[in-house]
Amino acid sequence: MAFDLTAMECPDFRELYEIWMSGYVRAGVEVAAHLGIVDAFVDASTTADVAARLSLSKPALDALVHLLCSAKVFQKGADERFQATSVARAYLSKTSPVSPSRSDAPPQDPNEFSRIVAALEPGSKPRAHSEGTDPLNEKWSKGTLSDKEADDFIRMMLALTLFQALAEVRSGAFEGLESIVDVGGGSGAFAMALAAHEPSVRSVLMDLPQVCASAERLMQGLGVTAPVEKYPCNFLSDPWPKNSSAFHFSNILHDWSTEICLQLLRNAWEALPKQGRVFIHEAFLDADKTSPLGTCIMNLTMWIDLHAQQFTESEVSEMLRSAGFVDIRVRKISSMYSLMEAVK
Repeated sequence: MAFDLTAMECPDFRELYEIWMSGYVRAGVEVAAHLGIVDAFVDASTTADVAARLSLSKPALDALVHLLCSAKVFQKGADERFQATSVARAYLSKTSPVSPSRSDAPPQDPNEFSRIVAALEPGSKPRAHSEGTDPLNEKWSKGTLSDKEADDFIRMMLALTLFQALAEVRSGAFEGLESIVDVGGGSGAFAMALAAHEPSVRSVLMDLPQVCASAERLMQGLGVTAPVEKYPCNFLSDPWPKNSSAFHFSNILHDWSTEICLQLLRNAWEALPKQGRVFIHEAFLDADKTSPLGTCIMNLTMWIDLHAQQFTESEVSEMLRSAGFVDIRVRKISSMYSLMEAVK
């Protein structure tokens, strides 16, 4: 069956995503009760103090506490201090007669519960390490992703990114470009959407050779005939193409540390001509990192799986400026996603 990307609807998926990932919210609440995290925040405290007191990983606790704020279980005050709400104290404190910590019943979401607990352990490693394999971002950096892993991953990413890519392209942000390279383009969702809607723009998918091959098979299976070029490489270590007027990063920066993100943006700056542009498509956290709920869930799962994170707009803007970019602008694409643009 051939799909016409120009005729597809692209509804906002925030509410569906929050339902889909709600197990992490329930599990986070139960973990906070069982590990005494709620009790540690009966009085306003910093995550650094509580992490030290309970011997927990501070980055994981940061992600969990911000999620609990988004779920209205905790509240964030001045000076990065957090406090359990009255509802949390009444229902989740170990001193409460109805606390989950008093029950021997298994967690409602055992997989998510165990993942959060493991992430909170001092010196914890990304989830894949605990399962005896490298996390996906390490396989990307080493170029060791198998063909099956590439196929499985891009199928999953297509479900998460296709309609977001359509919304991006329909925003008009890419009109008038000569060409654009989608860095770590995975399934090719953005490159396909752009080629279908802006056929005058040369659309290039840049990813590992096995991912490019997998994306080609996916496009053929979908009956997508819009022309999409491939640039097979390891974008962390191989040379970048220098004949493009723009680079595009969608759901890429949240996979990596700030240091690696900055290097990727510097690579883009060096490869672009003067007045070339860079586009960052991400689910940004609000300034205080306690909303939106879906992005807070994503932030926790990024730490669990990859020891990575979601960023705020100001954090990415600062990285762009450090890499040499100017004229930074942001447009809202959906309730979760925004598109940031900057110029060399």
